[in-house]
Amino acid sequence: MRYCELVLVAASAFAVDCILKDPSFRLHPVRIMGYTATALNRISSPVKNRKLAGFLVYVVLSLLWLCVGVVIDRTPPPYRIMAEILIVYFMIAPNQLISEVERIHRLISRGDIEGAKKRLSLLVTRKTQNMDEEALITTSLETLAENISDCFIAPLFYFLVGGLPLLLFYKITETTDSMFGYKTENLKDFGFCFARADDLLNFLPARITVLITAISSFLWGKSFIKPIAWAKRFGPLHESPNAGFPEAAFAAVLGIRFGGKFTYFDKTIEKPFIGVKEREITPKVIEEGAKFARFFCITTIALILASGLVLK
Repeated sequence: MRYCELVLVAASAFAVDCILKDPSFRLHPVRIMGYTATALNRISSPVKNRKLAGFLVYVVLSLLWLCVGVVIDRTPPPYRIMAEILIVYFMIAPNQLISEVERIHRLISRGDIEGAKKRLSLLVTRKTQNMDEEALITTSLETLAENISDCFIAPLFYFLVGGLPLLLFYKITETTDSMFGYKTENLKDFGFCFARADDLLNFLPARITVLITAISSFLWGKSFIKPIAWAKRFGPLHESPNAGFPEAAFAAVLGIRFGGKFTYFDKTIEKPFIGVKEREITPKVIEEGAKFARFFCITTIALILASGLVLK
């Protein structure tokens, strides 16, 4: 019975996200998570062993947000369900991401390459100033594919498995990894624990994303096998143990490839190619990718609702 409730909450939260997208304001729950992480980072600054400091900060943050989830989970059903819908809505936000990619598509289509570069720079850490049109398109779709897994499938997976406590535990891990999990000189030690925890928690969701991409591809009128085959072939090439799998599956649906030479924090990195370039990269590709991402999200919710009927 509880699982059916979680399923209905997830579907309701997605419906709210379709209508409102993800508003940006100071007391957004993810921002509050960021504030707590920043505060504990400052408190830990006297600790000379930065790996130990990062580990301790991660433990405290995890316990804090697990407790918040447990407290909400124990409130009476009407209030709990409303709180769950609201929090899950804030924690997934796929439509905001897709809308940003669609905005980049419109800018490129109008010939406003500089505007597209500035918009994309809000979504990625790599430098966009020297990107040409093809790089703008593939980078937009690459970050869409990766974030659909990290910011949509993974939060839903942990919510359905363990309710709000597990969802908030995952989200604080994902948020702090995005804040501290970089291999820069200043963060590589402090962020080590955050990055490894994020890798561990995203292992299953990344591979579930491949399966849902294959199902969505089939329902979209394309191959079921190709996304799985490309994920198996190209997924392990990525530096991340997880990101390459959803990226490869997404690339298979569109017939494109990700990767190449990019600049991060003034350091040029040659990323392995994920996928095969089977078509000319035009603005139509990014438009198709955004449409497929929306279809993927709807397919995911449909599968979740179906699981609720089977497991009720």
